[in-house]
Amino acid sequence: MSGKVYSDNMNILYVVSSLEKSGPNNVLLNIIKEVSINNKCSIITLSSENNKSMLSEFENCNIRIIQLNLNRNSNKKIYISNLNKIIKDITPDIIHSHGFRSDRYIKLINKNKSFDHVTTLHNFPFDDYPRLYGIFRGILLSIFHLYIIKSIKHKIACSYSIAKKYKMLHMNDISVIQNGVDTDEFKPISKIEKDNLRKSLGLPLDKKIVISTGALIRRKRPVKLIKAFRSGNWENKVLFIVLGDGKLFRKLEYYSNESIRILGLKKNISEYLQASDIFISNSKAEGLPMAMLEAAATGNTIVGSDIPPHKELRDLYLGKTILFNGQKTRTIINQINEALSEKECCSNISSDNLSSKIMANKYLAYYRNMKVKK
Repeated sequence: MSGKVYSDNMNILYVVSSLEKSGPNNVLLNIIKEVSINNKCSIITLSSENNKSMLSEFENCNIRIIQLNLNRNSNKKIYISNLNKIIKDITPDIIHSHGFRSDRYIKLINKNKSFDHVTTLHNFPFDDYPRLYGIFRGILLSIFHLYIIKSIKHKIACSYSIAKKYKMLHMNDISVIQNGVDTDEFKPISKIEKDNLRKSLGLPLDKKIVISTGALIRRKRPVKLIKAFRSGNWENKVLFIVLGDGKLFRKLEYYSNESIRILGLKKNISEYLQASDIFISNSKAEGLPMAMLEAAATGNTIVGSDIPPHKELRDLYLGKTILFNGQKTRTIINQINEALSEKECCSNISSDNLSSKIMANKYLAYYRNMKVKK
């Protein structure tokens, strides 16, 4: 599919919990950057923003953003009343929800199916909720969210791997639109450009750089990864960079040394990826990980745990991809060694399959088909 964006002049309302920096919100931003060119787009956020918010990036798209600033304990009637007023004012053609609370409240408002409602499934609840909320509460929330999802007519999974999990629960009416990244920002650069970029970022020119980006949480298994890296024998010829924040940040800082830098959140992630040689992820579960897509789009060799979404990305990516058993330290070390033996990454790797323009075209085609069938 080409990079041309359909022009349908639709009025599309997106509903999310907040615009806190995350993979799903990166996906949403990439959709809106393209869709808003020829269509009217608005966003409703349910909760207040924090210091990790992407609000300014969404505002740069020149779209309407309505913030309800409610907390998770607010009465259900307050959510429904506020949302109803805004929806009547906007009168959207389509409402597109992302996440548990957004799915729930839009579904409650749309009991009479008065508007077209579509949801994107960024994860599988049983993979995430028990780890986030504890086993008992997490399982209950997973069951509740699955019940809501099943009742929504239009469902889009962010990967074939995620769709397969839902289909195992007899949800066979799920479409798939794979995540995409902004390939104008995330793109390979030449060796000269890379050297200059490393100088500006304070990174060594004479070392291979391995990078990991994303949330520092248990599901990503960053501690296991960093322990494996410390066990490797690379004679100070390799630098491991960790970008991101989360509950495990302080624990990871303990392992910092001259070969391991824990740098926290960075706004210029694309520059760090362009300056690196190898991207590594040890995640237990994903949708179709934006962090790995961004790394692939910048031409890194990809090293990752052998979970289905990583295998799916391997099929999309024309560069080198190496997968490992994320439970075994020796296997992780061996696969890093294999990646380190690679020659310099080519700067002309095609990233068409990873493009947010292609992803946005597919969403627009889906929206248009919803209107035709209405």
